[in-house]
Amino acid sequence: RITAAIQSQSGPDVIHMLHNWPHLYENGLVDVTDVAEWQAKEQGGFYGQSEQYAKVGGKFLALPHTIVPGLIAYRKGMAIGWCAVAPRSEYAGLAASRNLKPVDSAAGVWSVTCYFVARDLRRTGLMTALLSAAEKHAKRHGGLILEGYPVAAERLAGCAGYTGVVPAYERAGFRVVARPSRALRIMRKTLRPMPE
Repeated sequence: RITAAIQSQSGPDVIHMLHNWPHLYENGLVDVTDVAEWQAKEQGGFYGQSEQYAKVGGKFLALPHTIVPGLIAYRKGMAIGWCAVAPRSEYAGLAASRNLKPVDSAAGVWSVTCYFVARDLRRTGLMTALLSAAEKHAKRHGGLILEGYPVAAERLAGCAGYTGVVPAYERAGFRVVARPSRALRIMRKTLRPMPE
């Protein structure tokens, strides 16, 4: 249908495309660089791979959209937990954050930015299991350091622990490298020796 709409120059004005489709249909698409640059400025940028898919010849022929990379925990076929993990450089908001700006210029830093754990499975070690899976994932993809942003609090209300909790990170062997606020910690674990 997309091919027919583009070739006939009729049909919808906006089409939801995946992956490299802008490259496949570049002759039938218009330059939307002005809109993409505005969107990037307003929302803190794009993931690198999404920008590559949306650009052809240095021009945006599509607006990037992504799904935050993450790992899902399942039990008996049901999703029970999730954590977001990607190279720190993929999270433009971290670099711009007053509290979470980089603590140094180390290469190969990956970030675990948030979690979801089913309410009835909280305090069961699932967050630590997700963190362990994130560690393996980052290491498998070349990560040298894994970094997280847990909170240190006796009691958490609502979703206050969505960035993780310090005890889970401590159990996984992370150490505190910065205390940007009373409750927030930046914690790290070295995944492999740093290149010299």
